[in-house]
This record gives sequence, C-alpha cells and structure tokens, in this order.
Amino acid sequence: MYPGGSSVPNAFDMVLTPQQVLSVAAPIISGGCDPVAALGLTPTPALKITNTEPAKPGTKLTFGGAGLEGVDQVGLFCNMIIGGATEAISLPLAECTVPDGLDGAVHLFVTNSPTPLSANIVNQDAGIIVAGPAVTFIDSITNAQSQILLGTNPNVAAAGGAAVGSKKKIVITETIVEEVIA
Repeated sequence: MYPGGSSVPNAFDMVLTPQQVLSVAAPIISGGCDPVAALGLTPTPALKITNTEPAKPGTKLTFGGAGLEGVDQVGLFCNMIIGGATEAISLPLAECTVPDGLDGAVHLFVTNSPTPLSANIVNQDAGIIVAGPAVTFIDSITNAQSQILLGTNPNVAAAGGAAVGSKKKIVITETIVEEVIA
C-alpha cells in the first residue's frame, strides 16, 4: 500500500477454487501439517510477484515461482482479476503493467491464452492457467480512512509511541472460498 490509498476498495470479494487457495496458502502453513496430503488436492502451479516495491498504477509487474520455472514465457499473458469484475484484465506477460484506476486486492494469473479469465470459477477455463494466483494489493485512491489505518495522517497520533506522521506497514489479506454442494 502506499500512503493515503484506499483501505476498503472493493465491494465484492474474489472467489478462488480450493486448488487456487491451496496454492496461495500452502507455503505459509507450518507446524508439521501437510495441507496437500490432508486435503487430497493438487494446488495450481505457484506464482510469485518478484517486484520489490509495492504495486501501484504504472508499475510493471514481474513474476517467478515454481509455476514458471523452465517455462518459455513468450506468448504468455498476465490476467488481473479484482472483486466485482466479471473477467480479468489480460495483458501480454512482458507488458504486465498495473493500469490506472485499479484499486484493491488483485488476483494475478499467468495464462497461455489472450482470452481474459472469467472471475466466475464455474466458467473459468482452468486449462489456460499456467501459474497462479498470486495476490497483491493496489492502493491508488486517497482517502482519510487509509491515512488513519496506515498511520500516515499527521493529524492523528500514531499508536505505540511512534512519531506523529510516521509510517507503518500493515498487510491485510482475505480469501473466501465458496463450495457448491449438489
């Protein structure tokens, strides 16, 4: 997030398949639990955003991760899906730049087709997904709530004895999985 951005940008959450959630969550699960074995699911190929700075409009995104190892990246596409959208923004992988006006949690996939991925997992063509999702937060719309949340509002005393106007980094993530039982 960058200072003054929006704290609650999307009205709708993005839905992921159980395999996609496992791809994002498995690397951070510890304590002797093997979520892949416990759930009996195969995660989608892992995707990692390799940029070192927070993404914002104009940022060219770069990727890595197990899902792209040894894969010829010519002819691949970056798909950005935000909550409430019906389909992804699809760009050639070499030109994967965050567009103006994009704000909030963004799920990124790499595909082998220029056809935008559907945000509806029932209609989503999983066969074109090469890697992903990776999740990032694009923070581009200034509002007072975000300034308070991030501790960047000079008119509000920062918590914990930090200097007024100092910056704190807060990472907020949320993943919701919907399962349809027939």
